[in-house]
Amino acid sequence: MAVRKKIRITARDWELLKYLAEYTVVSIDTVGKIFGTEKYHEDRITELRKAKLISRKKNLVYLTKAGREILEQNNFSCRALPDPISRETRYPRVADFAVEISGSNWVFIPSWRYKEERGKLSLRGARLYGVISNGQVEYAVYNIGEEPRDKSLHSLKQEIRNLPVTLGLRRAVIFAESEKAMQDYGEEPMGLMEQWLLLYNDINLALLKRAASENLIKKAAQMLFEHGGPPEWKGADYTVDNGRQAVVLIFNDVEKIARLNEYAELLAYRRIRSQGNVVIVCLKDREEYYRQKYPRFEVMAVDAERLIEKDGGDKQ
Repeated sequence: MAVRKKIRITARDWELLKYLAEYTVVSIDTVGKIFGTEKYHEDRITELRKAKLISRKKNLVYLTKAGREILEQNNFSCRALPDPISRETRYPRVADFAVEISGSNWVFIPSWRYKEERGKLSLRGARLYGVISNGQVEYAVYNIGEEPRDKSLHSLKQEIRNLPVTLGLRRAVIFAESEKAMQDYGEEPMGLMEQWLLLYNDINLALLKRAASENLIKKAAQMLFEHGGPPEWKGADYTVDNGRQAVVLIFNDVEKIARLNEYAELLAYRRIRSQGNVVIVCLKDREEYYRQKYPRFEVMAVDAERLIEKDGGDKQ
């Protein structure tokens, strides 16, 4: 029988243990984010394993019985492990997002806590990861992974389409872990106020965090135009210089894209060669994509790093 090693549990060890109590399983990469280190967290994982507080299987970390006991002794309840498939895919992603969004003005409520808060709300079979709220707006959060299956996407879209009825939510953030996954998801409107489709990467996560405390859509327009006012076309965000209709797509809003698609088709049908008085505002890494997609529209790009900065929208 292996002897359990006694160790001093550090503050960051406790953070990891508390995440495991709530999310049940965490990836090694996410542990690094919790510790804020590139290698040191590997040493702490080794020490916590020797102390029999956690176990490790490949790139995932779990609580042991002893780990659960020490948390419960300190008044932290521990959730039961999910089924094998969920513990290898869904739950590590939910935990990683929770860590990524921490420190911002968003409060992340994982789906099971959201269900508890809503009483008799049924989320059985739901693909919802959770909800983010800043006290003013709420977004349902999803992650479709790298290679979503057609059947899975169909069910997910049906769930998103019903969000206003089932959860009273009219905004959603859908993360994809590859460009192909974004293409597979498509550009179908769901009748929401906002449907952000984003690659799950550092820049988009930083933009999302910043959006909790600042209107980045307005900020992006202010970085490019001298004047702005209410839109004259329902698909636009603002009327800007020379009466152009600005559509801000820094969050790749599928609802806006669907309206642009309809307008572009109308121009093509009427054989109108002008740009239709529309200007698309996007991030620099999507500029070429939108230029090719919408040759009839003007496209202007903003730098994501400047958007994230607190004074990024100030004119010189």
